[in-house]
Amino acid sequence: MGNQALTPERFFAELDKLGAVVVRQRLAAGAWGKSGQKAKLARLWLADHDRRSAAKQGSDPSRRPVRSTTIVGGEGSDPFRGDGPFPGPQDAARRTAAAAEESADLAEAAHAIARDANFRAALALAIAAASLLVHLMVAFVRPT
Repeated sequence: MGNQALTPERFFAELDKLGAVVVRQRLAAGAWGKSGQKAKLARLWLADHDRRSAAKQGSDPSRRPVRSTTIVGGEGSDPFRGDGPFPGPQDAARRTAAAAEESADLAEAAHAIARDANFRAALALAIAAASLLVHLMVAFVRPT
């Protein structure tokens, strides 16, 4: 029987094969639960996939939005008010808040995964210490 423990690398490879659309569908359907390790890893993978896609689109000159140097609103248009082709400060604040919330969610998921790994490591260490004590007892305390 092989090692059945979930490794992020293996799970990420599985998600790469499935693709972002299928992963989103399965995550929404609760195929991996709502707060389990697989669900958290899937959310992390999706966030990373979205960042890679955004970076790829940003580096491709044919996919960049065309920005005009003329102001749409005319003479009285104020780029800081948000009535021209530029986003306003409220829009920027909403995007910043959404990005901060997403970062907090990702940090929480990563923390939960690390906490689970630390618990497993501590448990393995305790089992190894108990095994050592039993071995020492058998080796040095023999019934005569």
